[in-house]
Amino acid sequence: MANLNNQSIPVEYWLSQMQRVAAVGYYIFDLFSESWYASPELSEVLGMGEDYPKTLQSWANLIHPEDREELVKYYQDRIATKTDFHIVYRVVRPNDGKVIWVHGKGVVQSNDKGEPIGVFGTIQDITERYNTQRALLISEEKYRSIFDTVPMGLIHYDTTGQVTISNSDAQKLLHMSGKELESKCIKELPIDGIGLAYKYAVDSKSGVFESLLIGGMNNDVSPLRITLSQITVTGVAQGGICIIEDLTERKQIERLFFHDVLNSASNLRNLVEMLEEEKEAGEDIDDIIRTMKSQAERVINELQAHKHLVQNDFHSTNINAIELNAANFLDELIESFRGSEIAEGKFIEKDITMNNRRFISDPILIGRVLTNLIKNALEASQNNDTVTVTATDTEERVIFSVHNSTTIADEVIGKMFKPNISTKGFGRGIGTHSVKFITERYLKGLVSFSSNKESGTTFTVDYPRKLKV
Repeated sequence: MANLNNQSIPVEYWLSQMQRVAAVGYYIFDLFSESWYASPELSEVLGMGEDYPKTLQSWANLIHPEDREELVKYYQDRIATKTDFHIVYRVVRPNDGKVIWVHGKGVVQSNDKGEPIGVFGTIQDITERYNTQRALLISEEKYRSIFDTVPMGLIHYDTTGQVTISNSDAQKLLHMSGKELESKCIKELPIDGIGLAYKYAVDSKSGVFESLLIGGMNNDVSPLRITLSQITVTGVAQGGICIIEDLTERKQIERLFFHDVLNSASNLRNLVEMLEEEKEAGEDIDDIIRTMKSQAERVINELQAHKHLVQNDFHSTNINAIELNAANFLDELIESFRGSEIAEGKFIEKDITMNNRRFISDPILIGRVLTNLIKNALEASQNNDTVTVTATDTEERVIFSVHNSTTIADEVIGKMFKPNISTKGFGRGIGTHSVKFITERYLKGLVSFSSNKESGTTFTVDYPRKLKV
């Protein structure tokens, strides 16, 4: 092997080798003759044979058709203003038709009068680098798109725990802007217990816990599930991801379910007590047994529906839409209040004025709605009062109303469907909230009410005749 330090090797040799290694070559463009010279290395880069003409037109022909007009104009402007240039564009190699990306740089040469006479520059093949950068950019855009659109809060943090980026859901849940979040360490977020969770995630690479967040203008309490997961590349930690899920709806569904199933279970207990009394008195108990069986089946169905919801991580419920007869359906609901303490000394009547009594809906969910409305009406009524359950219809809708003669206080009316709003004491008021939630969320219906001294209080639920699952 020749001594690489041998000074007898000409500089031109080293210059040529360096150009080939860097996939770069140089050119000289004569503006007067409109001809140009390309170094052998540049000819190799551009795929030009020895006989390829070096004219202004031949140079333009090398440029990709989609880039040609813009690039020619760019060169003309730079030459006219005698401004150095560098630009990235595509070239179609004449020897093999391959499209490559190149980076062109040039310096405009002028004569003593300041007139441009030529251009000297270099062109480098950057296809591999360009494709790598483009693939990285596409990957980053996909990651950012997923990051921004996933329906939960996401926060990325570096190896020190410093927040580097957050999506809009995270900002909304934490009541903080992106800039505010990026000024904090993950351990400093206003989530109880996140410091210990972060330490656990660093030690074991992941950690999941549930917590409460108190924030917002009204210091609202939001239940959250936090997942911290470490990101590693070839075994080296590269920071982590914090996933924030809002459990408000999940907790809401749980609370409504236990409220409604407790109603059904309480009615069942009352029927058992009535059964014991009737049996001791020697009365016919067949009707009570049939009602008890119906009520027990209802409790079981409600439990099964909630089990399905839990199995689906509260993302959907199992809508069991079947054909129902409004008259029979209301008879069963009204009968379920037989023996109930809240119905004692009061009356329940039904009024059906329907052209078509058949409709398709979920009997468990619509039963929970009407049970809550009837129960609330009974609780608001006095002895000897009558609660009236009405069913009407149109061609496309079925409408149920529950009426009682009392009125609702003005301070309650504006907050009627919010949880814990009630005239019945602390911890009450879940019923109307359940009515609105189930009706709008699952049964695709509408809820309304009116209350005044002249006509009393009426709650109305309006459903599609055929519930589409």
